[in-house]
Amino acid sequence: MTYYADLTKYEYFPSSVPALNVGWLERPHEFPTGRVSKSKVKKLLAYYDYPVNQTRGFHTRTICRGKDRRSSEFLSGIVGSAEIWVLANDGQVFACPKLIAHYIVDHSYLPPPEFLEAVRNGPRPHTEPYQEILASVNCE
Repeated sequence: MTYYADLTKYEYFPSSVPALNVGWLERPHEFPTGRVSKSKVKKLLAYYDYPVNQTRGFHTRTICRGKDRRSSEFLSGIVGSAEIWVLANDGQVFACPKLIAHYIVDHSYLPPPEFLEAVRNGPRPHTEPYQEILASVNCE
């Protein structure tokens, strides 16, 4: 996977929608760690039913090491080769690899506060504002 620093301009795929990167982790780059509540992770998982920029193939997770194979029950079977996009109430869009919940739960990755606020209070994936953004970015 490609590394992008959090809150940098999204450029992985061409898009007419400006977005910021969150959670594009890769060793040897360091990343912030901390605790994210289970309720926020569950809200984040709602976006997994609306993948963006699905690609083929897989990548080796360089941040995973032998001892880090403790997948959480509620993450089983939902990671893959796509992105999720999270919309904030102010219209800011965050582009993340679909592995972001795995990174949060199994590697204690702590996303930026702006992203966590959007997960907590932004438009939900099934709403019209979110679906309008989704329709304009999906490259399928």
